[in-house]
Amino acid sequence: MDPLPVYEGKFFTADELLAKIKQGEAAGCLDPNGNPLLTIVDYRTEIFLKTDESIPSIKTNCRTVRCLLDDLRDPEIRNQVPKEGLVVLLCETGNRDDTTMRYLSKYGYTSVVGLRFGMRGWIKQNYPVDITE
Repeated sequence: MDPLPVYEGKFFTADELLAKIKQGEAAGCLDPNGNPLLTIVDYRTEIFLKTDESIPSIKTNCRTVRCLLDDLRDPEIRNQVPKEGLVVLLCETGNRDDTTMRYLSKYGYTSVVGLRFGMRGWIKQNYPVDITE
């Protein structure tokens, strides 16, 4: 297996992401060419994707792709994440984002950021969530 490339990943605070979401939604979540301005990749663990309990997710009209980290190995799943626009990684705590940024950069993603403290940080700020059942 090839080593992951170096990628100087950036992390957004929940405040910065909320501002980007508001900015994106004000523009209809698309740039003038119809490309997504913002895509959230929610790649929390199986516990969060395969449970009978309600799961909070970031409330936005912008594109959200839900998958497991290992699913990103599959080109069909990975291609659901557009290379245009900002890609924001969302795991539970933000601890896996650095490696995931490096992994996606291997496939040509150049504008990928993590959410500092992940979904827990978002919820701690009491920012808008959708509850999926």
